[in-house]
Amino acid sequence: MEKGRLEGLSDNVFAVAMTILVFDLRLPSSDAKGGFAKFFDVRWPHYLAFVITFALIAMIWVRHHWIFRQLRILDSALLVLNMALLALIIFLPFTTSALASYLLAVLVYGLAVVAVSVVLAAMWLWASTHRNLLHPGVSDDDVRRVSKRVLVSPLFYVAGFAISFVSVATAMVVYVLIALSYLWQPQTGADRASVAFEEQEADEEMEAGRDRRT
Repeated sequence: MEKGRLEGLSDNVFAVAMTILVFDLRLPSSDAKGGFAKFFDVRWPHYLAFVITFALIAMIWVRHHWIFRQLRILDSALLVLNMALLALIIFLPFTTSALASYLLAVLVYGLAVVAVSVVLAAMWLWASTHRNLLHPGVSDDDVRRVSKRVLVSPLFYVAGFAISFVSVATAMVVYVLIALSYLWQPQTGADRASVAFEEQEADEEMEAGRDRRT
């Protein structure tokens, strides 16, 4: 399968999962007793669960996009791992819906995010041990550096899951902090090559625009 087709499918699943999250949000009816303040006092966990899960899915998408930028080609194992990841992503809105109301749902939610981080790590580790799949700009040093970081993320999610037995709020904070760390992706030769290519394309488009105006 071409990388572009799988990336397109993945982006659509991420977008659907992020959109479904809003379906659990409600506005107070016109005859609600106590007005919006009373309504929000009851429903605030649902709004918080929405914000947390939206942030998690967004940051997972950032990591997923980064992994695909390191790849040159795909094989069947990466295809299966990617489909497993998408299944977990589309499952997160379901756990979010119950997250605000049930402790058991918090534990299921924790297991789901642990599974997501494990699958993401498995995708990278598989690609890094099958170097023909990687972009030629990814060096051995890049692989060692990224692999150390990728292996640590699931451990932190497991720690967050363990903390949820003691404090649900603390566990959710841990999940969000780990997800935010995905904003800072390690730079590899593939990233530098991609940036250089994009800059070259932009320069060519600007030059072509000037030529059309003259």
